[in-house]
Amino acid sequence: MTLLNEERARAGLAPLTLDSSLRSSARVRAKELSCAWGHTRPSGENFFTAIKISYCKAAENIAAGQSTPERVVKCWMDSPGHRSNILNPDFKLIGVGCYYDYSCQFKTYWSQLLVVP
Repeated sequence: MTLLNEERARAGLAPLTLDSSLRSSARVRAKELSCAWGHTRPSGENFFTAIKISYCKAAENIAAGQSTPERVVKCWMDSPGHRSNILNPDFKLIGVGCYYDYSCQFKTYWSQLLVVP
């Protein structure tokens, strides 16, 4: 999360606050990505059904294959859609999850959930 807040600070934005419930949901989503890639959960539901707190707006950034937080943040910042989510001043809370499984294609899976409370 520090890396993301550094990007936001460079853009003159307030930092995101880590939310433990969102972090748990992001961890669930990261694991789900290892078997069902995309913003749809293995159950067929949209990603936002993993979020257990009340919110007005939500976004999800996902990635696979990056072995470090620095690499995944660079990939997200190099992607216009992901960058837009990270630098959206409306988002206030964040949860980030990472799942590693050597038997899966990309081995490391990342999920980032951002919300407007």
